[in-house]
Amino acid sequence: GIHPDEFSSRMLVEGYHKQGSLISALNLVVELQRFGISVPQDVYDYLGIALCRENRPFAAKSLLERIACPSYEPNPEILCNLVSSFCRCNSLEEALDLKAQMVSKNMRLDLVSYKAIICCLCKLSRCKEAENLIKEMAESGVRPDIEICRALIKRLCQKSNFSEAEYLLRFFAE
Repeated sequence: GIHPDEFSSRMLVEGYHKQGSLISALNLVVELQRFGISVPQDVYDYLGIALCRENRPFAAKSLLERIACPSYEPNPEILCNLVSSFCRCNSLEEALDLKAQMVSKNMRLDLVSYKAIICCLCKLSRCKEAENLIKEMAESGVRPDIEICRALIKRLCQKSNFSEAEYLLRFFAE
């Protein structure tokens, strides 16, 4: 009749993760749920971020979908990590879909998420979309950094679109 409390649950999950056994941590959470033991929200948050950092965005998305209920709303940090993880795994459309969902819920992306999407767009030669995203960033108060500027200008120069690259340099300078 004794079951782990919130602290014990978190420590067990973190311990499995530190041992390199994230799958065991996930299995533990599934077992706790199966026995009707409440799993704290911060454990789900921890697992979601850990999966994203290990470039397992589809597993993280699946976890978030499995625990979706009115009492749990993933925080923007987890969703931003998920966007970045999708981009690192070249799943741009998934990242863009998640971005759209976040925007519809009035959640803002962070600089890292924007950077991941823009760099991924540039890699795929979708420079116009990347430029539009930079403008969206500026409108939402997130300032593009040097890596974003470099990625887009490099791609434009590779495509011999020097006038557009020069325009963007002026835009970034301003």
